[in-house]
Amino acid sequence: PISTAKASPSPPCLRVMRDRLVYIVAGEASGDRIGARLMRALSGRAAEGARRLRFRGVGGAQMQQPLVAGERTPGLVSLFPMAELSVMGLIELLPRLPALYARLHQTIDDIVDSRPACVVCVDSKGFSQRVMRGVRARLGPRAPPLVQYVAPSVWAYRDGERGARAFKGVADHLLLLLPFECAHWAAAGVAHTLVGHPAIEDNLELDTQATAPLLRERQRAGAARLGTVLGLMAGSRRAEVDAAMLILPDTLRELQARASCGAPIRPLFINAPEVDARVRELVGASGIDADLVVNDSPAALRAALASCDVVASVSGTAVLQLTLSRTPAVCFYRAPLVTELAARLLARVGHVSIPNLIVELEPRFAAERTQLPLVPEVLFSRCTPRGLADALGPLLVGERARAAREAQLEALAGVCDYLTAPYAHRRPSELAAEAIWKLAPALGDG
Repeated sequence: PISTAKASPSPPCLRVMRDRLVYIVAGEASGDRIGARLMRALSGRAAEGARRLRFRGVGGAQMQQPLVAGERTPGLVSLFPMAELSVMGLIELLPRLPALYARLHQTIDDIVDSRPACVVCVDSKGFSQRVMRGVRARLGPRAPPLVQYVAPSVWAYRDGERGARAFKGVADHLLLLLPFECAHWAAAGVAHTLVGHPAIEDNLELDTQATAPLLRERQRAGAARLGTVLGLMAGSRRAEVDAAMLILPDTLRELQARASCGAPIRPLFINAPEVDARVRELVGASGIDADLVVNDSPAALRAALASCDVVASVSGTAVLQLTLSRTPAVCFYRAPLVTELAARLLARVGHVSIPNLIVELEPRFAAERTQLPLVPEVLFSRCTPRGLADALGPLLVGERARAAREAQLEALAGVCDYLTAPYAHRRPSELAAEAIWKLAPALGDG
């Protein structure tokens, strides 16, 4: 049962610090990771002025971890489990609407009662927008600064301009991830700051600012084994994993058949912690022989990628991570027919993975558009075992596979440099913290 009880008042010893409370709402694993980094960056800025921030809101395991090693106090006090907000698709959403509605009002009540110095909503745009509208309706001019970190993808839709204009007045400020977003929000008159994509920070934490070490590790790993390793990233949500596992076992069998006269293909599942148990369950039931690792740290991801020749990943941030770490990749995504029809009707872009979208939408890459897709995409009704095997085959099977992998990395080098160059000295989370600090004067008040 869902508790809708309002949060208890802060104890007297904390009331003097009420103006130092930051309220952060995240709804899924990627938002949890972004929120945790933002909390560390904000806390670092506060410490420079001998101040201390408190964090409250909705977050997962990473945001709830203590900010100081050895402390028992959670970094963020979560109002309820973040997993309750992580829903995907209309079929999964409909039966959970009453519960989500209750959680929405519980969150709005908690913000109104706790009066934070600012509110930051990370991704989860549907829930976030309703939270911000509710807070603004309840508090009016007394509402704290409302920040949306990861903006709606208005650039992807035919009616994107209308959507951008409608967002004006919802959030006070947007924190944008990609350069091509800025023009759309500027045209709509919505205040924004470009802070950079969190995958750039993932890449920095992989210690691949100079990519040669990871590439050398991959070459050494390849020389020490027979066969080719295909990494598989099936998503961070259970629904994504279930959809991916409908085709991955047969895709592997198809690839093994094509490689029967050459080097064998060894699958390696690289699992998000949230879905590791589910992936292991489905792999076991499929009867395929595969290795499995948990992507629970930069070191674990680095070790996994170093052993892979190619990675097939569900569409999302992971594809950009692979590009930045110079790992050859194929993007895939399964969805119900109604989702495909809606995408064809509403979308005005021709791709879904960020590396391809950058080339499609950034004017400076106009000359490279004839090469699209730089990362192969196998989507919707085309996302079948044979369809995915057809995309992976040239990178895995035959005498020209290595040359095909090298060609993909060469084609994507300009995208990597374009994304990472501005963040050589300051990380995206630090730029986000700086923007929030300027928006919320109460954070720095003595």
